[in-house]
Amino acid sequence: NTPSVGDVKFVKNTQAIDLMGKGKLPVVDNFDLFAKVGMSYLTSNSDITGVSSANNLNLAYGAGADYYITPNVIVSAEWLRFNGNVKMDIDPSAPITNNKYQPYTDAFMVGLRYKFDM
Repeated sequence: NTPSVGDVKFVKNTQAIDLMGKGKLPVVDNFDLFAKVGMSYLTSNSDITGVSSANNLNLAYGAGADYYITPNVIVSAEWLRFNGNVKMDIDPSAPITNNKYQPYTDAFMVGLRYKFDM
């Protein structure tokens, strides 16, 4: 059951599509730090009757690290922040369908990659 406050219900799920640039800083032979920045398109679905989604194009950024176990096997850890729209219209005379609230979304990821030599 979705928690609610009066007639306002909360966002149920969020999806993101992003396009980012990545800059790397080699620290030692097998360890790199990196930063990302770009744009993201967020779609959030809610449980509010008559409102299926809120969509925003906004800033996205993050940071992480790569550790090269071998020259071809890399373990990575990273954090990404997708900016949403935190302005919420709580005017009781305004229709709830105009509300485009979307939370800031954080993603924490750990990955294992294989680099193919060409």
